[in-house]
Amino acid sequence: EDFRKDAIVPIDVDRGVGPESQRAIVCFNFSSGGGRFITGGDSIVRVWSLDPPGCVGNLIGHEDAVRSISWSNLGDRILSGGDDSTVRIWEHTGNAWQCEKIFDLGPSGAELVSSMVAWSLDDRFVISAASTNPNLERARGVAPPPSIIFIKVWDSRTGALMHTLKEHAKTVYIMNTHPTDPRILLTGGYDGRVIMLPNFLEIEVLML
Repeated sequence: EDFRKDAIVPIDVDRGVGPESQRAIVCFNFSSGGGRFITGGDSIVRVWSLDPPGCVGNLIGHEDAVRSISWSNLGDRILSGGDDSTVRIWEHTGNAWQCEKIFDLGPSGAELVSSMVAWSLDDRFVISAASTNPNLERARGVAPPPSIIFIKVWDSRTGALMHTLKEHAKTVYIMNTHPTDPRILLTGGYDGRVIMLPNFLEIEVLML
């Protein structure tokens, strides 16, 4: 059926906190079944229902803005990354979402931000692209330090760090896993590079 203007149903994300800049939505993702979706922008990840439309859950734990979120392929977990230098896995247990694991992007005080998060096709691995946050230094009135760019891969169940990829020279905003092969991950960045990570261990630069 064609989209019709009178069929559009706005969902008002009115959080009732802070100025408009803090209420902005910067990321969202559908569940695998399509009946729910998640949004991020401030420090809370919100779970929404499509029918009827409305917020059905608040995932509270991040201490700064959430920049990237992803629903697992099996639909039982949610991945989120933000400006608080952490990546978090949320799992639905009982009647509520609980934070199952917290992955630190760097040492305390490193002031790293997670620009992108993703699951492997089989949900075995979680992946996060991270970089230093130049806005923090600009806010202090000093020049930002040289950028730190990397991608980390963790085992989603054990929490073990599997790999750290440092081949990108600029911020990464694109990551995608192969649609049928759970071993393959592609990453793309502002440096013009597309990097393939076969088996989540070997590195191959595909394009410069």
